Amino acid sequence: MKNINGFIFFVLILIITSCNSTDFTNPEEVMKQYRKLLHEHNYVKIYDEFISTKSKELVGKDEFLKYNSDQKKLQLIDQNIESMEVGLKSSSFRRFRVKETTKINEDTTHFLNYYTLFLEDGKWKIIWLFSLANQAHINTSKGNYNESIKVLNEIVEIDPFDGSSYGNLVWAYGLDESISKESRQNIMQKNVKIAIELESDEPLHYNTYATYYQFIGNTDLATYYFEKGLEYCTNLKDKITFYDNLASHNISQKKFKKAEEYIKNSLKIDENDPFIWLQYGLLYSEQDKNKEAVSYFEIAIEKNEKAKNTEKLTISNQASLYYEIGGCLYVLNQDKRAKEYLIQALALTPNDSRIQGLLGLVD
Repeated sequence: MKNINGFIFFVLILIITSCNSTDFTNPEEVMKQYRKLLHEHNYVKIYDEFISTKSKELVGKDEFLKYNSDQKKLQLIDQNIESMEVGLKSSSFRRFRVKETTKINEDTTHFLNYYTLFLEDGKWKIIWLFSLANQAHINTSKGNYNESIKVLNEIVEIDPFDGSSYGNLVWAYGLDESISKESRQNIMQKNVKIAIELESDEPLHYNTYATYYQFIGNTDLATYYFEKGLEYCTNLKDKITFYDNLASHNISQKKFKKAEEYIKNSLKIDENDPFIWLQYGLLYSEQDKNKEAVSYFEIAIEKNEKAKNTEKLTISNQASLYYEIGGCLYVLNQDKRAKEYLIQALALTPNDSRIQGLLGLVD
């Protein structure tokens, strides 16, 4: 009797183990289990069993765990996992699109995520390079464009179907003035086309394409892609990005009334975003209403000081903010205050000739 009970116990253990194991020869199941573990915050199991070998060579376990522990603990409401065929020309890769609805506190947000799986030794594994992508983003925000480009190229060499990295290359090249404009233009166009081909429903790629057309001076197509990207936005954060950029685009074309409409749309979503207030200041400074511009720039500075690190203005935008308020104060004959802000701007971007020139006038 004891032997029979022992045999039954052994069978039950096998059944339970089988139910909890993942069939790594099935990419759909791998993706499903990965997402399940992600929302259970079982990051150790994910790293040990689901992450590709090449990813582990570039991202250590401690770094992986820290990155994920820093992410917001979102309550999953719904998700839809879809297999993708776009751009796949190798049997060693599989792509998935995940549309999810999550909730944190009382806020419901929609996310669109893409994943690439790589077949190694007969098993499908997740290519995970998010911390490297974050490193590239930090380098770009600090003006270290060469470093950012190096990291992004390393990512697309490992994952040639990562549309976001192609899009981020467009931004890094667009800002890197050490490369000729003609060369940057060709590289930017090539990469943004790849990004949209791979991830056609990602709104930020249309924002990138619009920025490319701004770069080459085609304002009509820039407007078209900004507005097209807005149609794909499923959450408020993305909408702010497009409202802000449409505001900036209309300011540059002297369409001030239209620009203010977009700025007000952004403020309805998040009145604490410093970039929105920077835009408001630019709207008035472009109309030579310098006193009003200063008041909005001051709000932008205040909001930026209170913002979390991830929500602060980039270094280049902070420098632009100090430069713009300094310029307005100079016009208003407040040279002492103007100089203070211009010195702060120059400290952030020491090689900016615009800041150097205006500071020379104030001195």
